[in-house]
Amino acid sequence: MTWFQVTEDPTAEAGHRQTWDVVVQKIDADGNILRQPGGTPFEITKADPIAAPMEPSLAGDGAGGAIVIWRDMRRDADGEASIYAQRADEHGNLLWQAGGVKVASTSLNPRPMIVSDGAGGAIVSYSFQEDAKMLHVQKLDSSGRTAWQENGVSITESGFSSHYISSDGQGGIVISWGIGKGTFSPEKAYLQRVSADGRLLWGENGIRLNN
Repeated sequence: MTWFQVTEDPTAEAGHRQTWDVVVQKIDADGNILRQPGGTPFEITKADPIAAPMEPSLAGDGAGGAIVIWRDMRRDADGEASIYAQRADEHGNLLWQAGGVKVASTSLNPRPMIVSDGAGGAIVSYSFQEDAKMLHVQKLDSSGRTAWQENGVSITESGFSSHYISSDGQGGIVISWGIGKGTFSPEKAYLQRVSADGRLLWGENGIRLNN
């Protein structure tokens, strides 16, 4: 499991006392906590003080560990926020660079989701650009390198109110999304399949599920 936490150092100067971080913990089938009390911290802000990680989620890496993604306020040259990722092995050792690897530039509210690709990597979905009207996906390999084009594969640029992804069992994903007035009132629903090499398999615009 993963979560983000805020700790405070009363000895630090005012305005710099809070530290945000992502933590992972592993529990076995009998409910025993396997890692240190409080979990394994990623120490993201220790590696990059301007980072502000939040909203982490994870997928298994197929080897007893996990790949964790989070929304991060580290911005690119255009001022866009980002999604970062880190991989922890079965013992809690961090396998990718300190502070995590950048997955993509994104909107301020990217609503990222992650699923395993079945080969030690993962596929991540997220909203792209400030207006959050584009839905993109990106693939990370087992070493933390992005496997598809910069800023990922575009699923829709017509706006979306909610989305969900799942593995297709062959290294790709099936992704669904709604278009409408809000997250809980979509007026149109679509479905798309993306192959392991980033190709759209169900037409350019996906399959519309309702009238």
